[in-house]
Amino acid sequence: MKIVGIITGDLVKSRKIGNEDVEPVIGSLKQCFSEINELLLQGQAKYDIFRGDRFQYSVPEPQKALLVNILIRTKLLN
Repeated sequence: MKIVGIITGDLVKSRKIGNEDVEPVIGSLKQCFSEINELLLQGQAKYDIFRGDRFQYSVPEPQKALLVNILIRTKLLN
């Protein structure tokens, strides 16, 4: 059995903001996932965005999950 790290998240109060204001954040999140996957995880990570504002990111190397989490958080704060 292979062990992976799973990062889950939810954009807080996104329903109050409205779809047109959330879409750029979702776009940044997707770009962030792609960049991390390409540069750090050798293209092996997978992600899913569901219910409009929730996401799950599968990190194939669990020892890198904390670093990936920090990178995602940093990207969303910019």
